[in-house]
Amino acid sequence: MSLKDEITGQTTDKGVSGYSDEEAGWYWDDRMVYHFEKYNMRLSEDFLDYVLSK
Repeated sequence: MSLKDEITGQTTDKGVSGYSDEEAGWYWDDRMVYHFEKYNMRLSEDFLDYVLSK
């Protein structure tokens, strides 16, 4: 599956992988990472708290 840029609507050359911490109940994938890195999109406070606690 190719990653779609939700801002431009263009398909990128990047694939999509999923990640999880099932114990904590979190799931995210490369779409979240891509848009955060490219557009500095805001992440949820709950997710940031989770990541910073690791």
